[in-house]
This record gives sequence, C-alpha cells and structure tokens, in this order.
Amino acid sequence: NDVFGISNPFIVESIETFYILDRWGNKVFETNLKSDSWDGMYNGQKLGPGTFTYVITYNCRGETQNKVGSVLLLV
Repeated sequence: NDVFGISNPFIVESIETFYILDRWGNKVFETNLKSDSWDGMYNGQKLGPGTFTYVITYNCRGETQNKVGSVLLLV
C-alpha cells in the first residue's frame, strides 16, 4: 500500500483525532478528516523505514471508539 488511512470511511461517522507518531513520540501526521491518509512523508520529506504508532478516536454507530496500533513503513 502507498498510503495508510481509514479502510472503510463509509462506516465511520466522524474522526475526532487521528495521528501517527515516530518511535521517539514525535507526531508525523495528524488529521480529523476520514478521507485523509498518510503517505510516509513528514514536512515534505520521505521518512526512513520503521515502526510508527497510530492513535485514532472516531465515532461509529453512535459510539466513540479508541484504537492504538502500529504500522510498518518500508522504503
């Protein structure tokens, strides 16, 4: 995949927060739009390979959900 984002934006009503952190805890991506996705760039530059943490708070079927996980960036 070339981007990382919401795989099924039709079931998600809204996103409160969606951000991605590098291994040092620096925020490399942030949005509250369900149509946005991360392309592995930060400040216009490609990031190196590594594991990044995503944190998302969203509303689905009238309930607020929180998810935390990891995404592996390969170059």
